[in-house]
Amino acid sequence: MAVVLVVPNASSRTIVSDAPKVWIVVVNWRRREDTLECLRSVAGLDYPNHNVVFVDNGSEDGSVEAVRHLYPACAVIVHRRNLGFTGGNNAGIRYALEHGADYVWLLNNDAIVASNALTELVRLAEQDRFVAMVSPLVMYMDEPNRVQFNGAVIDRQRYEVLRSQEADDTNLVLSGAALLIRATAVREVGLLRDDFFAYWEDIEYSERVLACGYRNRVAQKAFVFHKNPPWTENELHRSAAYYFYMTRNACWFWLPRTPVWRWPMFFRRYLSRAVETIHLAESTGASEIVEACWDGLWAGARGLGGERDVNTRMPRLVKIAILATERLWKRLARFGSGRTLERVA
Repeated sequence: MAVVLVVPNASSRTIVSDAPKVWIVVVNWRRREDTLECLRSVAGLDYPNHNVVFVDNGSEDGSVEAVRHLYPACAVIVHRRNLGFTGGNNAGIRYALEHGADYVWLLNNDAIVASNALTELVRLAEQDRFVAMVSPLVMYMDEPNRVQFNGAVIDRQRYEVLRSQEADDTNLVLSGAALLIRATAVREVGLLRDDFFAYWEDIEYSERVLACGYRNRVAQKAFVFHKNPPWTENELHRSAAYYFYMTRNACWFWLPRTPVWRWPMFFRRYLSRAVETIHLAESTGASEIVEACWDGLWAGARGLGGERDVNTRMPRLVKIAILATERLWKRLARFGSGRTLERVA
């Protein structure tokens, strides 16, 4: 499945430092230029004891050759096919642990790091051995003064992930865009869930870390700039694949954390949000996103993990049933609201 190509000095370069050893994992799939830009910024880090493992998910666009030529100190893992964010990072994490990592830093290849980012992340982690994960402030690349991510908290009543309002909060779920993880925590908690493939895996992993008694923090002095576009309400700004994985994996994240007696409430919210996105996509002619949402619902219900199989589609009768159920819920909600107002009056 994978071929590991390691330049001899990749893991044995002489470093005069007592700083914890950090392995930086950069996963790529067909984003050669982004990856090279990311690695250029990594080369400028002021942290004295770090190595890089580059994981390519079958890109075949010259990424591997370019990285080997320009960054010969990188360890390189080559997959023959796309194993997703989870599979790629898990391969890098395993390699890092085998090569003496004290920390593993998962870094998106479409991110640029400030020179002191890793130093600040490790500094915060080292202050408390129960801090398992630390995120930097993730900023928008095109709007570098605007925060994209500053930690989040789970709202289990409304099934939402909300931005944290407390800078020093430790009960956080963190983004995988630039996530520093303590190696001892990885050995206890395990790896990312391969069946998620991409999206929601960082939230799910954060929850597992917290459940083991660890804490998660955000380093307010560490900055990473991410190329994700700003989210705008009523705007479909991502690929069809994004909507598929977000729809499918949301079910897998929330359902095991929902008491059985609350399942009707969960499914109402879950299906309503999916149908809302479907209607928005239909109104803009985004047929690929429409099908991706339907397929995500179907894969979630059937437990079909890993990469999306575009040949596995939700049956038309199931779609009709979901739309009819959604219309019924809306009518009942309007009826209940009307009756409430009548009683108050």
